[in-house]
Amino acid sequence: LVQPVVLPKCGHAFCFACLAEYLRVGKSGADQGSGGCSYCRSEMPDLVGASMERAKLLCARAKRKNVGSEERTEVCRLALEEVEKVLCVDDANSLGLHYKAAVLLVLGKPTEAVEMFEKVIVNHANSRDIGKLRAEGIAAVEAGDHEKAERIAEEAKKLPLSRGYVLSKESLMSFKVSLAQAKEAIPNWTGALEIYSEIFAMMPPMQNHSRTFIRSLSMGMSRCFFHLGLHEQAIYAGLMALEMSRQFPGVHRLVAQAQNAIGTVEAAMKTMCRAVLYETPWDDRNQKEAFDYLKELKSM
Repeated sequence: LVQPVVLPKCGHAFCFACLAEYLRVGKSGADQGSGGCSYCRSEMPDLVGASMERAKLLCARAKRKNVGSEERTEVCRLALEEVEKVLCVDDANSLGLHYKAAVLLVLGKPTEAVEMFEKVIVNHANSRDIGKLRAEGIAAVEAGDHEKAERIAEEAKKLPLSRGYVLSKESLMSFKVSLAQAKEAIPNWTGALEIYSEIFAMMPPMQNHSRTFIRSLSMGMSRCFFHLGLHEQAIYAGLMALEMSRQFPGVHRLVAQAQNAIGTVEAAMKTMCRAVLYETPWDDRNQKEAFDYLKELKSM
């Protein structure tokens, strides 16, 4: 058996891929956890959901600062193992591709991570377009316009087949933030900034967005502006992030670095004084980094 799974209720064993495909095909449109053992029909767990939950927990552990390099490598290996189980059955699984990309970033492979995130977004676009054409074709048939239905069918044939998923607007924006962060890690500051700008354009002005999301978006734009030499814009974006959370690690330094770059050292020192006071008082490492940069500014 390849990647064997022993069912807890009856003890029968199957390959993960065979069992997951059996559930997917045999229970088309139903919950994956609702099928039964092919031998005895006893209850089976949600294999894909369980693997994704383990991958999520492993990814979170791999990102922790207090994890040693050997343990981090092993945790990443286990996370990829869980993700590959799912992707061998459904290579367009959005969560699977997302967690794989997250692990690749931890392993220092941002270019490969970008490929994973871009695959999710391309699958989303293809699935959305196919779904739109399908709806238009059904409407044309119901209206008796068979000529239009045939034109739509021919247009649909030109689109690549996709087993991807149509993401909600919020999920798509979240994936794009992750894509931009992966481009930062390459580093591709221009490419990352373009993605962040796309996300801002997608955000309805009157809709409430989480402070965490806006802070993440603003910090990303501030980093990009700074590395592209656009220091005034970096300060503006950094201050927006500060408005969302003055306790998040590194948020003050984004502003202070840009202030220092345009020659306003005193303003940079005031910003870092606030960092020492407010940023993650429970995080000794971040507190030391903030204090060290403040001392560096004072020595200028």
